[in-house]
Amino acid sequence: MMRLHTILLLLTLFFTSGLQAQQRVARSEADKTLDLSRVFTNILETRMGLDTLKPAAFDNPCALTQRSFTVDNAWGFVAGMNEYEDREKAQLIVNDMGEAVQINSALVYFSHASAVNNGSLRVKIYSFDPGTGTPGTLLGQSEDLTVEDLQVSEDEFVATSFPFAEPISVDPGSFFLSVDVSDLYATSDTVGIYHTDFGCGSGLEAYELWSDDSWVSIFDAWLGPQDFNINFSIFAITGDETSAVKDPAYQKGHLRLRPATPTPARNSVQLNYDMEQPGSVQIDIFSPDGRRIEHRQLGQRPVGSYTETVDLSNFVRGTYFYSILTDEASVVSRFIVE
Repeated sequence: MMRLHTILLLLTLFFTSGLQAQQRVARSEADKTLDLSRVFTNILETRMGLDTLKPAAFDNPCALTQRSFTVDNAWGFVAGMNEYEDREKAQLIVNDMGEAVQINSALVYFSHASAVNNGSLRVKIYSFDPGTGTPGTLLGQSEDLTVEDLQVSEDEFVATSFPFAEPISVDPGSFFLSVDVSDLYATSDTVGIYHTDFGCGSGLEAYELWSDDSWVSIFDAWLGPQDFNINFSIFAITGDETSAVKDPAYQKGHLRLRPATPTPARNSVQLNYDMEQPGSVQIDIFSPDGRRIEHRQLGQRPVGSYTETVDLSNFVRGTYFYSILTDEASVVSRFIVE
């Protein structure tokens, strides 16, 4: 009996020390407070039928604070490159649209991007494994981007878009979006991804792929001042950008959006809309990679039809998104610069 107790005690001590050896310690980095109405204006409902699927935590006000935790007494980030050589960072996303959807691209919000040899990274889509709760079957991956392609700003919360060469279909229910950083260790590059603060989300919705090919939840992997419950700032863009709408105007509440003219445009473009009740108006324009490049606070507008002219002399070729925000509605559309 004494021998059995001794063996059980040794096994308990061994298991506990092994678990602690696997857990990583994080320390806080500077946070960034967001205005979600600005973050999502370029990926809300649009005349082209685009939409966004986001982590569950982003339905809560706590997601207004974004963080980037570093590794305690070492180099790297909890969400990104670090001394443990984590290969991927995956976030659970729920397709609650009631039908299969096509993922066209992924948006990732990077806190840091340091290029030494400018290696490549990508976003992958995995099914949800109901048995383990981890990423399951690989469904597809985006085109590669380099570290220098990533959008990082000290002043703005900006997205990097990872397009898929062919849309990836996901069924109703859960799936994972994962940022694959595995190639960057060989090129000595470092990246970090924004995520929510402690307690904002579930640590069982965010996973990392360790160097031994095991998926481990953030909650189980990392230690911090509080429970490590976070969501990564990774989003899926769905819909068909090329689909046309029969009605050339898009109505939401008392705001009616008419097509931008001309499109494609070269020297200037006109953004056209109707106000069916008085209210304040704000217009934001976003570059093809998701950066807000122009902001117009137009103040109160009475009922009527309006046109805003945008000078395109400093715009490169590509597809630009713009949002019109009133007191009660936000609509988004696009124009093309040739």
